[in-house]
Amino acid sequence: LVPAGTAPLPSDDPCWISGPVLIGRRAVGRIEARRARPFDEDDRALLAALGQLIGGALEHATLQGQLD
Repeated sequence: LVPAGTAPLPSDDPCWISGPVLIGRRAVGRIEARRARPFDEDDRALLAALGQLIGGALEHATLQGQLD
């Protein structure tokens, strides 16, 4: 089971992809992309990893700002 707000949005358009930006298990944003050729499972895995990396960078920036 995936917590609410963290699953990719379903789409009938194979040339559009969307996924969450996560801090831990909390969705804080969304990444969306569109291109001429369809996305595959490797692209979806990359998007999921990017969402976690971006969330980590946002969390780090927030914590750094609190320290400053």
